[in-house]
Amino acid sequence: MAAAGNKYSLPCTMAWEKTFKASSDQRLVAEIGALKSSESESTFGLVGGSSAANSEDCLDATGDSKAVAGVLPSFQTRKMLFLIVGSAPGFPHGIVDPIEELGDLALHFDICFHVDLCLGGFVLPFARKLGYPVPPFDFTVQGVSSISVDIHKYGLGPKGTSVVLYRNHEIRKHQFVA
Repeated sequence: MAAAGNKYSLPCTMAWEKTFKASSDQRLVAEIGALKSSESESTFGLVGGSSAANSEDCLDATGDSKAVAGVLPSFQTRKMLFLIVGSAPGFPHGIVDPIEELGDLALHFDICFHVDLCLGGFVLPFARKLGYPVPPFDFTVQGVSSISVDIHKYGLGPKGTSVVLYRNHEIRKHQFVA
């Protein structure tokens, strides 16, 4: 289990960087579910930052998955470590990012794709079971390499607890630092 909120991203980031043997000059650039406006059809933007967290290079390309696809080749050409993160749903407004489309991009560019199910982890599976139209959001989507779920929301777990799940052991084994 990990602390809830954005704190899960530190062990995940360490796991991804070690898995792909990132050098110190490589950047981790993450496409995250960052809501820009309640009227926006898309809930995600493109954000970059140093994996060492000593600088905040930030480019914001809010748009749809086609816009994200347009900038990925530039980063791949420069051999930057890359990670896509989508929300299902985003916490403020309950909008689910296009997980299948982002999974296709992750597969095409051979990069990791993390799905943040902070709210949806204990809602979406049951909504689907009840017959509501829920788009694919989990490991059934090819390209999803990890998922985080906050069990303190609707999982009735202790405040501030989350779980991070990985598609395979190779990434998960790098999360542990003790």
